[in-house]
Amino acid sequence: MTKIIGSAALAPGGDSGTDLTNKGDLHGYSSSNTRIPVGSNDTVLTADSSEALGVKWATASGVSLSDNNTWTGTNTFNNFINSTPTELTISSARVTATRLCHKIDTEGDASTDNLDWIDGYGYGRLISLQSENSGRDPTLRDEQGGNGSLNMSGDLTLTNVSDSVSFIGRYSDGITWVEISRSDNG
Repeated sequence: MTKIIGSAALAPGGDSGTDLTNKGDLHGYSSSNTRIPVGSNDTVLTADSSEALGVKWATASGVSLSDNNTWTGTNTFNNFINSTPTELTISSARVTATRLCHKIDTEGDASTDNLDWIDGYGYGRLISLQSENSGRDPTLRDEQGGNGSLNMSGDLTLTNVSDSVSFIGRYSDGITWVEISRSDNG
């Protein structure tokens, strides 16, 4: 078992630290105080029970941010947590969120429209919405009931492309979106 300074059995000051020789070295413990050498650039310290100290430096895997500012690594994560907003057009007072950021447009490019429900919910899932067009004003309506309803501090009309609202998914009373912030720049 490796321990890092501050964990049980390896107190700060319990060792002189003379085994730390390079910038970035970590002080660990297996059966005695031991130096964990700094890893190469762009590597991360990861658990590995086959290693003598139980840890090793390795190339990060999984999710990363690509050059075009989109997430890569897992399809589900990429589709939902993509930093480039996409347009959602209201249909029968409903849209389906597929990623973190969306621009909301009215059905048939009408001058106004109501948005009462957002599908694509999940506990703890975040979404951020803006208006697609300052000439088309979607109104997000508070507490219309049912799965995907919006729990807000009151209705909000996105009258300007700079207006935004953010929600987090909640299960406690059915599946709803709870408003966590809004910016009305109209």
